[in-house]
Parts: sequence; structure tokens; C-alpha cells
Amino acid sequence: MSEPLPPTPGNRSVAALLELLTFPGAGLFCLGNRSWGVAYIGAHLAAALAIGAGALRGTPVLVWWGLLGIVLQRLIAAGHCFFVEGEKPPRKRFLIVGLVGVASYFVPTTLIRENVVEAFRIPSGSMEPNLKDGDHIFVDKMSTPRPGDVVIFRDEQGLAFAKRLVAIGPGTISIREGRVSVNSVPLAQARKSAPCPLDEACTVYEEVNAGEHYSILMNDPSYTQGEVFEALLDVDEVYLLGDNRDSSADSRSLGPSHLSDVEGVVTMVWWRAGE
Repeated sequence: MSEPLPPTPGNRSVAALLELLTFPGAGLFCLGNRSWGVAYIGAHLAAALAIGAGALRGTPVLVWWGLLGIVLQRLIAAGHCFFVEGEKPPRKRFLIVGLVGVASYFVPTTLIRENVVEAFRIPSGSMEPNLKDGDHIFVDKMSTPRPGDVVIFRDEQGLAFAKRLVAIGPGTISIREGRVSVNSVPLAQARKSAPCPLDEACTVYEEVNAGEHYSILMNDPSYTQGEVFEALLDVDEVYLLGDNRDSSADSRSLGPSHLSDVEGVVTMVWWRAGE
């Protein structure tokens, strides 16, 4: 029985490229070193689970450790390809493992993004002071949205926006002098001493909805001063508002949305704009 031949430099380079572009362990499998390939795949799955758990639980440290783990695994595995011993692999194996690697990366990623958790970027300042323009967030697609949650919804053009879910139908909603009432019951609202985070004059208030406490902004004077907004919500209709009440296109101008347009609940900010 002949000893395994060292892979050629060209094969090692292709294997390292597979490690970087598909999943850790793919290139080592191509080089015939299955034990290291399995080890890297196991570490990759553990890091992916840490990211998923952190995103769903709103724990940034888990997400960052998971992302760091995946980056380090790819770099180490790519470097490992230039030192590991193994058999001289046929070209066909590179093609097969490469195709399987690409599929195993994109298929689970797509399924997770569509059904479990997805990353979004906040496109405007309509959710100040809680979410800033350019913040990167994770959205939990398995949780049931409830009043008080920040959710991602899509408009008729398919564009995604973050808004505060104020009410779910059936029921009524009214807004007078900036004060929101759901089914004729005003939401608790109190002025805060926090400074205005905007360039223009504004006042920060704390609003409470279904046990959720959050800050909202209203300009001084408020652009909606004296205006009255009322809506009758049908079953599974939702009323959405921006936390920056005087700088938000929401259900006051667009009308109620349907619960099916809500893609998920914002769980955490994993990258703050400007940081």
C-alpha cells in the first residue's frame, strides 16, 4: 500500500479558496484529510448556532463571538490546506465538493434568512432615538408580534421599514395632540429629562404600551399639533408608528397594514451607525 502523496501547490491553493468561499473543512476534504474536515465543520456549526441564538435572544456578545469564530475558522482552515498531508486528489473531487460546499452554504442560509432570523439596515431616522439611520439589526421571524414591539414590515413596493407596532385589530385607535389611545384607552406617556438627540428642537417622552417602555420624540412645536388621527382596525390589521413621531411616514399617512406584511420582531442592534 503506497503512502499518500502530498497535494500539489495548485491543488492546495484551490482547496484554500474553497475554505474561504464555501464552508470550513471543504478544502481539507478535497485534500483527503477527512478528520480535519469534520473538525472544522463541527466548529463552523457551533459558531453558526451561537450567532442564531444570540440574534434570537438579543445577546450581542454571542453574535460577535460567533462571527469572529467563523472568520478565524475560515482563515485557519485556508492556511491549514498548505501544510496538511493527504492523497493526491482527482480534479473531479474538487468540483463535487465545491458544488456541495456552495449549496450547503447558500441553501441553509436562505432558509434561515426567510424563516428564522435576518439582518436588516435601518434606512432612515424615523425610529430615533431607539434606532438610528444606518443601524444594523437582527429580526426574529419566529416570534409573534405584539403591541409595543419594533417590527419590520414591507410596503406595497416591497421596501422594508422598521416601525413600532402600536395596535393589532380588531379595535380602534386615535391620536390627539400626540397622545395615542387604543380602544379608547390612552397609552401612558411622560416627559423625560433626556436631551434631544436631533439637530432641531424636540422633547423626549416615555411611552408605555402592553408593558413595553420606550422613548419617543416630538418636535417643539410638534408638526402634528392639533391634528387628529383615527382608524378602525379589522381583524389582523396593524397600526404602525415611528418613534420619531414628527419625522415618520407610517399608518397615520399610509393607513393600517396587514399582519402578514410584518416580517418579524427586531431583537437587537448588532452594529450601531458611526461606531
